[in-house]
Amino acid sequence: MSKISNFHKQRQLGNRPLSLSLFSEKLKAAHILDLRPARAFQSGFIPGSVSLPIDSNLELYLEKLKKKLNPPFLLIAEPGDENRALDILTRFGLNGVLGYLDGGFTAWQHAHRKFEMIPTLGVEDLEMVKDEGDFHLLESTSGRPLPLHLPGAKHFSIDQYLSQVYELRLEDKFIIYSERGQLSSVLGSLLLRKGYKHVFCLKESLEDLIKSHSTFLSVSA
Repeated sequence: MSKISNFHKQRQLGNRPLSLSLFSEKLKAAHILDLRPARAFQSGFIPGSVSLPIDSNLELYLEKLKKKLNPPFLLIAEPGDENRALDILTRFGLNGVLGYLDGGFTAWQHAHRKFEMIPTLGVEDLEMVKDEGDFHLLESTSGRPLPLHLPGAKHFSIDQYLSQVYELRLEDKFIIYSERGQLSSVLGSLLLRKGYKHVFCLKESLEDLIKSHSTFLSVSA
């Protein structure tokens, strides 16, 4: 089968709106990829979901992340974004999509199904928690460390996720930030799937802090 034929086959297989009951049935043997914006994901998501915001430069880290994701997959997307999401995933060879929840996360909420959230903290809150020894700052990137960072932050690359995660203790608390905010949600969802319970995201992205001339930033060594 040619690459073009396989693309269209996988695209067609994934382009299936699923009722809540059918989605829930397939969920027993599949993983959820949540393609909504990071802020929407942090406000509520189906337990076990991996955040992959399509409003970000998803292509930059999907190639590195796809080897760590095992099919089959179910999708959560903003209504109207399903086709765009399928195009991106299929183009990068992330096959095995069984369909998407018709009505998106709102349908899940309206059915009063269980969901989780990632709490957020503002940069001003860091002063209050920095003296608590079990709080750790994680800088989430798709590769190299950022040129500016928050003091004391540990660089955490998505492509090195599996090797780095074992350096973290389950009982500790983590505050995650990233350049534009989206990779905070990605890393947060991956840590939660690994059993880390105390995961927070910083409200501000690095870009936000730069624009506001934040005094919290330091130059990377």
